[in-house]
Amino acid sequence: MLDTQPPGRRERKKLATRQALQDAALRLVADRGLEQVTVEDISEAADVATRTFFNYFSSKEEALLGDAPEKVATVHRLVADRPATESPLEAVHQVLRELALQQVQRREELLLRQRVIERHPGL
Repeated sequence: MLDTQPPGRRERKKLATRQALQDAALRLVADRGLEQVTVEDISEAADVATRTFFNYFSSKEEALLGDAPEKVATVHRLVADRPATESPLEAVHQVLRELALQQVQRREELLLRQRVIERHPGL
């Protein structure tokens, strides 16, 4: 059974740190290029120690594109939280619809990420 409890303070802080590192990596690489950005630069921009960076990611490339396990857990939780009267297909449909609407709000970030990927095919 999936845990449907909202994350506690510690988990929220971890998620915020992870997001800050991803945002910093994206901004810096978009501005300077992949080769001119170091893990130390990303850590500094996110205001964390380099060691903290490596608690979340193994490389700057992973920070840019890395698997986001919290997103998978969020989708599972959202589907599980849907009304029991909905069919499983309807529950998944509604969750994916909501997530798509959220993506529209993050349009600039997603476009920037796409430009970085296009400029650096190795990603």
